Amino acid sequence: MVETFPVPVVFKDGNSVQGNFTATFLAENHWSKAWRVSLSFNDRLITNESSDCFRALVEIRRELENEGTKLLCYGSCKEVRPSSMSRDMGGGIKAYRHALGRKPGGNDLVHIFETGPDVIPVSIREQEDFWQTWVKWLNTLGTAK
Repeated sequence: MVETFPVPVVFKDGNSVQGNFTATFLAENHWSKAWRVSLSFNDRLITNESSDCFRALVEIRRELENEGTKLLCYGSCKEVRPSSMSRDMGGGIKAYRHALGRKPGGNDLVHIFETGPDVIPVSIREQEDFWQTWVKWLNTLGTAK
């Protein structure tokens, strides 16, 4: 299975180009699954293989962050993170938009490679910090996801 998704790539100077994500399901065995995510723009190709698409996207973002480049996709938003079930069953392609003070529901699902008017990309650190804050809030309820 191979899927392709357009994504705006924004450079440090504010200029942007249209890029394309390609997500490819590689293999599955008793213990794990493997995905390849590639981002192409201009004459460049960045590829990462991982157990799910979200993890691969994070590694691609990590390489781009060093250059000050951001991706305008939901997977780059502070509050977006896939559930364990989404990662296991769907490769982490769909994720929840989390908000402090409430658990996400079906209306909070987004496709990590898609873009929209409400996409505000942040650094990986900011995204991880928000996730840790949300998990701490959730733990105050006595349930963790």
